[in-house]
Amino acid sequence: MRSFAAAGLLLTGCFYFDPINQRPSIDIHQRSSDTVHRGDHIVLDAVYDDPEGQDVTFAWSAFACTEVSDVSDASGTSGTSHAIDANGCDADPFYTGTEPTAFLDVPVSRSSGTPVEAIRVVLGARDDRGAAAKPSQELVIHAADAPPTLELRKVSRHGYVVGTPIDVFAKYGDPDDGPEKLNVVWKVFTPNTQPAFTLADLAVPPDGTDPAHTTSGKTLTPQGVGEWELQVIASDPLGEPAEQRVAITVAADRPPCLAQWQPIVPPSGATLPVTDPTVFRVPLVDDDLDVYPPVPGDPVLGTTTFAWSILAPGAAVRQPLAGETGNSVDFDPSAFTPGEIVELRVEIFDRAHPAIPCADNLPICPVSAAGCIQRQTWRVEVR
Repeated sequence: MRSFAAAGLLLTGCFYFDPINQRPSIDIHQRSSDTVHRGDHIVLDAVYDDPEGQDVTFAWSAFACTEVSDVSDASGTSGTSHAIDANGCDADPFYTGTEPTAFLDVPVSRSSGTPVEAIRVVLGARDDRGAAAKPSQELVIHAADAPPTLELRKVSRHGYVVGTPIDVFAKYGDPDDGPEKLNVVWKVFTPNTQPAFTLADLAVPPDGTDPAHTTSGKTLTPQGVGEWELQVIASDPLGEPAEQRVAITVAADRPPCLAQWQPIVPPSGATLPVTDPTVFRVPLVDDDLDVYPPVPGDPVLGTTTFAWSILAPGAAVRQPLAGETGNSVDFDPSAFTPGEIVELRVEIFDRAHPAIPCADNLPICPVSAAGCIQRQTWRVEVR
């Protein structure tokens, strides 16, 4: 009988069993779907669910990586997942956190200095009762390489004339690597005649207002006419290039041109009456390299050469005015008899044109269809 009683107690008694604590489930959500570049700022959210509604704490770790490959999904289902070789990431994370949201700045380089190609983000979670999410979540984000930027400009103070320096400036930068890590290569393409040239470094002071860019320069001195081209390639540490070319048309040194003269020259067949001492002068000469007035301080530019001559009344040959090499001469009519006709002439020369290409009997010497002349003659009637 006692055994039955004992059995009855077992059948009618009350027992409490602690429910099984279920693990939280977690996932990683990347807020922006835009392409991620090295140096970008990204935001990741922990998406989680705890069956019992308990509070969950998180453990973020993010690692800078180089080697990333696609492997088949281990579950055997269709699709791929990213895997990273253990040697392809830094051992220490560049970011850790315990908040539901992670704010990451993608590194440009690994701790070894190798450019970053991806980041590996690991998220773990644990509820108040110690149940950990299994497995922890892992996200691989490819870090795209932002290409370098490059701008070219050319400057010549001398009209792109053969034998004169032409400055070319390259302004370059890189959004993720910075300008100091770029490799910049210059190359010159010559005309078909393959004339000689020099390409020298040009010192360019840094621009403190624009640290994101660097400007370097070269001075090209071409020794032949034709179409020249400079190519500049700026490459970042991952080999991403930016290329620009600048075309330069190099011309021959043209003859000098008389731009202004005083006094005025009368029409053909007429004379200029002169009674008092008069200054004949050339205040302005237009030329590629040998100008007037001269430009001080320019090591390339020179000065026009002037040659004055006179054809006296009754003379068969024009005589140079000795010692008159400047841009003006003084004419004194008292040295002649009133009514006599005197021809006063000026001719100009630059370094490339030592001769006047016109016969002596021509009062002017045009050297182009644009009205450029190298000679001017005044027929003066003494009064």
